[in-house]
Amino acid sequence: MCWGVPAVLSVSVLVTNSVDGDVFTGICSVGNLNPSALVYFFFTPIVVSLALGAVLLICGIWSMIRIRSYIKLQHADVERNISKLEKLMLRIGAFAIMYSLPTAMNAAIMWYQAVNMPAWLEGWLHHRCIRLQDRELFGFTYPIDECPMDPKVAAPEIIVFLLKCVSQLVVGITCAIWVVSSKTLSSYHKAYLALSSRSPPVPNHVDQVNMR
Repeated sequence: MCWGVPAVLSVSVLVTNSVDGDVFTGICSVGNLNPSALVYFFFTPIVVSLALGAVLLICGIWSMIRIRSYIKLQHADVERNISKLEKLMLRIGAFAIMYSLPTAMNAAIMWYQAVNMPAWLEGWLHHRCIRLQDRELFGFTYPIDECPMDPKVAAPEIIVFLLKCVSQLVVGITCAIWVVSSKTLSSYHKAYLALSSRSPPVPNHVDQVNMR
């Protein structure tokens, strides 16, 4: 399911020709000028994923609390085991906050963009159509009297779209910090040694045991 749903969405985006360019950054993505594509292919999957993730996070925290209560009944290394579990709970909670808040902000900005996009486009067409220097540049052939009406809405705030870019970067940085750890680097190092037919280094304590 983790790979199937994104694959179906990717194929749907390509089939419906919903890829376009961002007018602020010039980066190709989905739904920059098409509100329907933005809602169906971006906003809805993000909201559903956030809701599902929140449910799973609550279940996981509840399970850890029950495990912590069970550990207290043991007699061997109780403090050590509880300390490890609390550190894990702290890491998971910090990652959940650092991931969910920027993602929720990104979803809110997408909804703001999808709701106001038709009025923004209509206002852009109105101002380009009534300006004589822009009519020839953009190829307007009908009379000025037939130009689209001005919707009289506020122009898009650039700061909102900057926050959108920052929220997306924060999510990526958070995932990188979570994934790139000493254990991950050690696993990649062992995989590299295995692929290159080199034996991994023997720990010092093993050498000392063999010498004895």
